[in-house]
Amino acid sequence: MGLPMFHQRGSDQEMGGRITRSTLRRTEKSAHKDGGKRDTDLALRWMNAMGVDYTCLFPTPMLSFGLHPQVEIEVALSRAYNKWLCERVLAHEPRLISLLYLPFNDPDACYETVKEFGDKKASSAFS
Repeated sequence: MGLPMFHQRGSDQEMGGRITRSTLRRTEKSAHKDGGKRDTDLALRWMNAMGVDYTCLFPTPMLSFGLHPQVEIEVALSRAYNKWLCERVLAHEPRLISLLYLPFNDPDACYETVKEFGDKKASSAFS
């Protein structure tokens, strides 16, 4: 089982009626073996089953980037995540949109992130 890159904040937040991921997700079959394509395939399958046309991804696991003691690490990780998200996921699936991760500990880097990724296909807002 993969562990988070940074320690999470204590416990799970209140789910407020949201649908949680299945604990059997790893065993679910997909035509794709690649992690990103497999995840997209499973997400679309679940969306179709619930009659959902579009879904907006939220970078919850990335929120702990801001806890790193070196701001430049937060900036580098956020840029890598946003680049991967825009190029590998959002550019290939129009039904998925997402919030970008902004490295708030560096206001100049936030501005650069908006300039670099703000107009990319399917990046709808910022966290």
